[in-house]
Amino acid sequence: MEKELIKYLENNLIIFDNAINEEEIDAVHYDKHHIFYSVLIYLASKYGNENLIDYIYFYNQYEKLLNQSRENNLNIGIYYINKIKNLHKNYEYKSDLVKNGLDSLYHPAIAYYYYFVTKEYNLAEYYILESLKNIDFLISNGFKDGIFMKIEQWLNTFRVYYNMGNEDKAMFYSTEVLSYILGEDNSLFQIPFREVQQYESQLTQILDLFFNGVIFKVLSTSSGKAFFNNIFLLQILENLKNRDYNKNLSIHNSINIMYLILTNNKSAVSEILNTNIFTQEIPKSIRYFILKFLIKELNFDLLEEKIKDQIIQYEKNELLLKKEYITENSCCKAS
Repeated sequence: MEKELIKYLENNLIIFDNAINEEEIDAVHYDKHHIFYSVLIYLASKYGNENLIDYIYFYNQYEKLLNQSRENNLNIGIYYINKIKNLHKNYEYKSDLVKNGLDSLYHPAIAYYYYFVTKEYNLAEYYILESLKNIDFLISNGFKDGIFMKIEQWLNTFRVYYNMGNEDKAMFYSTEVLSYILGEDNSLFQIPFREVQQYESQLTQILDLFFNGVIFKVLSTSSGKAFFNNIFLLQILENLKNRDYNKNLSIHNSINIMYLILTNNKSAVSEILNTNIFTQEIPKSIRYFILKFLIKELNFDLLEEKIKDQIIQYEKNELLLKKEYITENSCCKAS
């Protein structure tokens, strides 16, 4: 079996040209630029271009707050929070639609500050939940792109609750958003994802972003033997197995293999050998988890240098993992 596994890795650990950086995958925020312009175009279609300069100025303040938060600047961050609050307090909105449109961008920026900088998760929770109300208002008024905003904020809500230690709510938000993206018709999301999907590869990109957001978050708190016995991650996968999502997607087999590993099922290795896990259609976090399992099965330290190097290069240049996750630095390589 060892020779088969080594041959499998030699044949399948391929570095593609258009990998996405792991820093982007694990970011708490989603790139807001295209969302902002989508909101802007939508509001302009309703009310014309008269106030667009105001909206752009507001958005620039949100971006300044986010940038300061990413730099962990406590005092400058709170300066921008107070500035933005005063701007909103004194602004005369054309309608509730405009107010909710701006708030849908403003509330997540403040939530990120409290999540990342001050670790005041109760305040992060408040602003994230407010943003979901704003987004639902936009969607109910015909803004379909609000679905992308909503699934992003559901992921962020999972992160907040996970950090708060509220596993029930973290489980709820992660399971619901993942099953929805996988194709389940979910009444919590007003529009089926297939109706807002704009191009074929978009599904792969969003699955990558959101599976990684959940799995990397959960695995970041696991090490050693607990890495492959993570109860929270197992419960997510058990929940997904019972959901009515599209089981024909290529990701389905990899989800099942993760489940087999987490339940210590001996058939996991044979299932891996019969499936090419290491394609870009499979989220990086799933490939990372399964690769770590194979490394454990083979015992990395006893492998020949050629395959060791191939594994490390794959982790660095395809999975684009942070330094502490690379096998030569990782506590999970032979646990």
